[in-house]
Amino acid sequence: MTGRIGALPLISFVLVVLIAPFAADRLDARNTAVLSGCFGVAGLALVFGLAYMSLTGL
Repeated sequence: MTGRIGALPLISFVLVVLIAPFAADRLDARNTAVLSGCFGVAGLALVFGLAYMSLTGL
């Protein structure tokens, strides 16, 4: 589990570097910021869920 949680920042950074220029061209700044915030919340929820599962043994 620790390896998965540790790899999330690298994966998200690589995705942002590859996708951000295209998203900024297709969407305006406000929609890109909202999309980025949604991904941030989803990532935090994923990390919290994985940590909770590892602590409870699920």
